[in-house]
Amino acid sequence: MKTCPKCKLGSPDEALRCDCGYDFETKRLEKSFNSKSTSGIPVENLTKAKFEARIWLAASILIIFLYGNFSISGELSPSFYFPVAAVLIVCCSRYAVCKGYDWTLGLLGFFSIVGLAFIIAKPYKIRGT
Repeated sequence: MKTCPKCKLGSPDEALRCDCGYDFETKRLEKSFNSKSTSGIPVENLTKAKFEARIWLAASILIIFLYGNFSISGELSPSFYFPVAAVLIVCCSRYAVCKGYDWTLGLLGFFSIVGLAFIIAKPYKIRGT
């Protein structure tokens, strides 16, 4: 029995590739022979992913709220916008990953609440159902 170093799935000794696409001979990630999509959240990890997603969502909303309140009251200079936007993008990227999407979707966090709303509207990407 072979164990895939990428996804830790067990495969028969005669298998050329894992279901995730890892090639045992070349030791590189290739296109999967499996016709099902391997992107998204495995069903068995859905509860954990939803919990993590809620944490990152709360962090994103908190950042937007705090920065909005401080910038309106004039307590923060505009020079803080880019560091705050960077942290918001990281939070949105982690949120997107927890929902089963690529981290680049989190770049929409640059658009503040509008970008975050778009990410929230996207359903969880689940595989194995």
